Amino acid sequence: MNTKQKTLVLEVVRETCDHRTAEEIYIAAKARMPQIAMGTVYRNLAQLVSDGIVRRLEVPNGPDRYDGCTECHEHLYCDNCGKVIDVWCGDLTGAIENATGQKLSSYSLTLRGLCEACGAQVG
Repeated sequence: MNTKQKTLVLEVVRETCDHRTAEEIYIAAKARMPQIAMGTVYRNLAQLVSDGIVRRLEVPNGPDRYDGCTECHEHLYCDNCGKVIDVWCGDLTGAIENATGQKLSSYSLTLRGLCEACGAQVG
């Protein structure tokens, strides 16, 4: 069942590629719908993730982020500024299965390093 709140939460997640936290999603949603509660945002995010419409990203040493793009891609977590960046390597399932001899049902690849801006500052 789609509610106005669920539709709004999805719109907020999809409107940027910033991989917002639940709190950031709540702040943006509240600006448009002042009566929305944080618990409503969390419940709707959980349902959108469960339905496969939104991806929940577990961020090392930080709050989870949410991604409205469910196409197969990975993420780089900047060790300096904390930014989460989309990385398009294609579906690696076949390559991982060939390398390990195991049949995968899914995988999660964590990439850590420096984003372009932080890398430029280092040299």
